[in-house]
Amino acid sequence: MVNNLIKKIRGRQVFDSRGNPTIEVEVTLNNDINGKAIAPSGASKGKLEAIELRDNDRSIYNGMSVIKATNIVNNLISKKLKGINVENQEEIDKIMIELDGTPNKKVLGANTIIATSMAVSVTAAKAKEINLFEYLSEMAKIEKKDIRMPLPIVQIIGGGIHGGWNIDIQDLSFIPIGFRTYNEAMEAVFSVRRETELILQKYGYEHKLVGDEGGIAPHLSSNEQALTILSEAMDKAGIKSRKEGGIGLDVAASQLHRNEKYIFKIENKSFSTKEMILTLMDWVEKYPIVSIEDGLSEDDWEGWITLTKNIGDKVQLIGDDLFVTSVKLLQKGIDFRCGNAILIKPNQVGTITETLKTLNLAKKNNFNTIVSARSGETEDSFIADFAVGTNAGQIKIGSIARSERLSKYNQLLRIEEKIDNKYMFKPKFGL
Repeated sequence: MVNNLIKKIRGRQVFDSRGNPTIEVEVTLNNDINGKAIAPSGASKGKLEAIELRDNDRSIYNGMSVIKATNIVNNLISKKLKGINVENQEEIDKIMIELDGTPNKKVLGANTIIATSMAVSVTAAKAKEINLFEYLSEMAKIEKKDIRMPLPIVQIIGGGIHGGWNIDIQDLSFIPIGFRTYNEAMEAVFSVRRETELILQKYGYEHKLVGDEGGIAPHLSSNEQALTILSEAMDKAGIKSRKEGGIGLDVAASQLHRNEKYIFKIENKSFSTKEMILTLMDWVEKYPIVSIEDGLSEDDWEGWITLTKNIGDKVQLIGDDLFVTSVKLLQKGIDFRCGNAILIKPNQVGTITETLKTLNLAKKNNFNTIVSARSGETEDSFIADFAVGTNAGQIKIGSIARSERLSKYNQLLRIEEKIDNKYMFKPKFGL
């Protein structure tokens, strides 16, 4: 046990998938076992997310560098955590939370803290000589026999801020709901993406350029055209709508919300909350949509209540910007009956301990949980193990392109070989 004590912690500046600096943290124990993790970064962020620490010196990396964060790790966090057993995750996270002393992690930075928190888990798993997902399942108090592979929500067409505003909707994803195993599901994903490329090519649209999350990013004439194309691709791939596969939307409506209106720039249209809800309801009737993320703005709580009343029994309604992985905001959503699912992003809240608390609250209240990557990702595959180990049920990584996405998808393929129960989790879409 004495050999599992933290000897030192080191922070270093590395790069994310957008070419921006981010922080990697490496934890080393007395027996020289070490593990590391990298903080991701989002572009489409909720206003109440925990705050990243950036240097904001425009003469260095245009203000995006994280030298302050690495210095905090090397000169403060390392000293405070030295000598603590690496398996004491809750104690370690609590120390960092208290060192920061703010509700949004603005002193030490959410990126600084989450990279350290993740690296502690990675190192503890190595020290115990078990897989990371197994260690995380122990933390989450889930028996290995109960674990299921997560259902992937895979971006096919990317838009919004992640696609250079080629369309207004941020994600159109394929969800392979009718397959027994993760491996079988990913073959269906491949087929749908390939058919989407062929359809775009046939119609004369660009089909090779990709957005931040690896999805195809064509400039289309309307948002609904993207739904038509993806529906056609599913049909050509032989997917039975709503039985074998469905469409997942990430509207990212907070990005579209201006002066009490929702603005579709490419169509030069604006919608009131009522009109936006009616539009989403119409799309659910016309297309095989089974999941909608951030269909309304993070500030539009009354609208969320109405949206949930109208289609919450038919589709999965995910709060991302609405909840930002916060226990407090999720509880508000539960009390007000807003949505029926939550996106889980560890860097939105800052520590693994806090992330687990939010995830557990969601499960206790029959909310679906979807572990998610960020648009500024890295080669770190932590969230793949986290989704499996916590039995989250679903995972949203991006598309099957770009190595920062594939590192997670490929890790899930490896994990599937190791677990006894290879069947995918079967979430209920709708209340």
